[in-house]
Order: sequence, then C-alpha cells, then structure tokens
Amino acid sequence: MSGADLKTKNASCQAGFSSGVNDSAAPRLCGAHVHAGAAAMACRLALHKKDCGRYSRRNPADTDRGSEVDLLPHANPERMPHPPSAIRHPALRSRRGPMQRLLLAATMLFLCPTAAVVAGEVSRTGSAESRDVGFEGLFDGRSLQGWHNHGRRGEPVRGWAVVDGALVRSGDGGDLVSDRDYADFELLIEWKIAPGGNSGIFYRASENAQPIYRSAPEYQVLDDLRHPDAANGPDRLAGALYGLYAPSRKAARPAGEWNRSRILVRGDAVEHWLNGVRLADFRIGSPDWNARLAHSKFKDWPEFAAARRGAIGLQDHGDEVAYRNIRIRNLEP
Repeated sequence: MSGADLKTKNASCQAGFSSGVNDSAAPRLCGAHVHAGAAAMACRLALHKKDCGRYSRRNPADTDRGSEVDLLPHANPERMPHPPSAIRHPALRSRRGPMQRLLLAATMLFLCPTAAVVAGEVSRTGSAESRDVGFEGLFDGRSLQGWHNHGRRGEPVRGWAVVDGALVRSGDGGDLVSDRDYADFELLIEWKIAPGGNSGIFYRASENAQPIYRSAPEYQVLDDLRHPDAANGPDRLAGALYGLYAPSRKAARPAGEWNRSRILVRGDAVEHWLNGVRLADFRIGSPDWNARLAHSKFKDWPEFAAARRGAIGLQDHGDEVAYRNIRIRNLEP
C-alpha cells in the first residue's frame, strides 16, 4: 500500500471513530467493519485500561455468548448496536480470553494506527476539550503579545515574563488581561502554583472597574495545602468560583505540578473543570446565585458579574504562578 493510500485509510478511520458512525452508515473502515468498541480496545493497548471507558453488552440471542462491545467514554449505549452488528468481521469477534482481546487491539493498531490516538484523547479529557476545532491560542509561548496589565492598555507589560514557554508572574505589576474581550467561550489553560501560592483566572473582566475582582468572577488558583486562605472555607479552594461556589471535590495536583483547567461560559451558565473533573456548575442571576451573592463580599458591588463580555485575566496575588497552553473557543452564534 502506498503512503497516500495509508494516509487516506487512516483519515477515514479517524473520521469514523470520532463521529461515532452507526452500523448502517459505517463503511468498511481500515479493512474491516468495526465500531468505536474496536477503537477502545486499541486505546487499552496504547494507554492503560483505567484511562479508557468500558461498556459491555451481551445479546442472549447471539450464538457467540462471549462477545462484547467496548465503548468509548460518554458514548450513549442506547444508540449503539448489539455485538453481532457492531463487530461483524470474524477476525474482530471478541471472546472471553484476554489473549484474544489483546490480538483484537493489535489488529486495530495495525489496520488503523490513528484509532488509538483518537480514543486516547477522548478518554483522557472526557470532554470537548479534546477537539481542537475552533480554538485559538491566547498565548504564543514566546511573547506577551495579546496581553496587557489591567487598566493599562497600550503600556509595556510589567510584572510578567515568558519563561520556558509559560506566562510567569515575575514581580509587582498587577493583573494581566487579554487584549480581546469574550462573551460566550470555552477556555483551556494549564497552571502551576508555587508552594503556598495564590492566584486566579478572571473572565468577563471590565477595565472600567478597579480592582479587577470588583467586576470579574474568579476561578480560584491556590495551593490548598499551604495557603491560609484555604482555611476560610471550601469556596476558596482551587477550582472554586471564589467566594461563592465551592468545588464539588478536590482535584488539584500538589503545588509545583501542572494542572489543566477548563472554563465553559454560555450566557448565564458557567462550568468550572479541573483535571478532567467538573467542580462547579452554576447560573449567574439564578435564585441560588442571588442567595449566595447576598451573603458574600460582592453584595455591595453592582458591577460584579454584570458584564456579559470582558477580558480573560490572570491574577497577580504576589505569589509565583505560571500559565501555559492557553486556548479559547468563541461560542457566540
């Protein structure tokens, strides 16, 4: 097979697995009629079993009672075919033994090398953050282009530097904000806090209000184990909407290690994610929001969370912090 033919087959395979083709619509991808279950098997071989979702269904009417279908995480089992129609090729029929399952995965890797990559990416992230379509970089990893200190647009950036491909708080200078404003968006960002450190990620920040936290909700970035603010309540922990919504569980890695955050904002609906776990899910202006707001330090600030469009901000709280791989997807119609 020529390199061009192999590239075409791999592209078809990847498209089929990532779109969740059904039995009737699926062509003979990668030389055999397969479904997402085969990609999940390839994922297990390439990664680790715990990283790949698993769903098994046995059909009593099936003559091969040991056959199983393994689905990718978040696949809807009600829309998936039973084993006889999901995996038709005799070479791909899975039985009880682990050796046969290993051979199936190896077959998939040989026939479609990209399948394991697609499955692994979905499995590791467990969300839309694995799909790069529509995302743009907010930080090029080399310069401070696209950023300025809050309230000082057009002036040289102070207190922040680029170190080893990351935006690092390097001294007094104030909060750093994006040049562009965003309304509805999905933000992906990695951060690493120093031991005992405190910072935050602001969104929909207005430059007409000083300081930045008077207008912008804050995704808390904190060393939960060492910073004293952690003792002031669970709504101060990493991943919280600072002062209002506590994270549903602890998901932050230790200080000095990189964390992956995701902030999803659509209208009044907001989600906070950390390392693949959704920690907070709330609606600005809802009865629950208003009740919490009335008992917070924000209650006397009418500008707080009032803007429906604003900048992305990185907080200078006086501690060392680093941010990298900052990407955003505009979700406006």
